Amino acid sequence: MPITKKYNGRVIKEEHSFKVDGTFQSFYAALRWCKENGYEEGSMCSPMPIAIIKGEYSLPEKWKNMSKVQRDSVDGIIVSNNFREGEVIIYIFN
Repeated sequence: MPITKKYNGRVIKEEHSFKVDGTFQSFYAALRWCKENGYEEGSMCSPMPIAIIKGEYSLPEKWKNMSKVQRDSVDGIIVSNNFREGEVIIYIFN
């Protein structure tokens, strides 16, 4: 039986990883993927996730300012242990 990957209880249907040399280059690559695929993102507040929504972004910009209901309504998130130099991952939820 396959293992279902989850983030904070939400099932992940897609995962996209970016690791590009250079300051914030992995983060910029993740943002390009979002734009190319119709997603808009909130603001970075590291080390918290960055919310992404398909279509027009209409939530509080920073994760810390979002309610649980708002967090549960996002289409995905951008996460990293080090947005400046590390790998950046996009999770798209079911």
